[in-house]
Amino acid sequence: MLDALNTQPKPDVILMDMWLSGEDGRDICRTIRADENLKDIPVLIMSASRGLEQSALDAGANDFIAKPFDMGDMISRVRTYIK
Repeated sequence: MLDALNTQPKPDVILMDMWLSGEDGRDICRTIRADENLKDIPVLIMSASRGLEQSALDAGANDFIAKPFDMGDMISRVRTYIK
């Protein structure tokens, strides 16, 4: 999965759900942070499990978006991290 991210151009931001099919977004975030080529890409994690915000941030996420979310708020947060 991270092979696709290790190509040029790199994404400006990664927006992903906490719970992915067979994967945990926090584990993916930790892997991104450990990769020298990817570690500076902002990662935003979304989840309907509001109690997991701190664990997402502890895993290296730049921000946490609780579901359901306001689309305007989500776009504003993404724009904050786009260079």
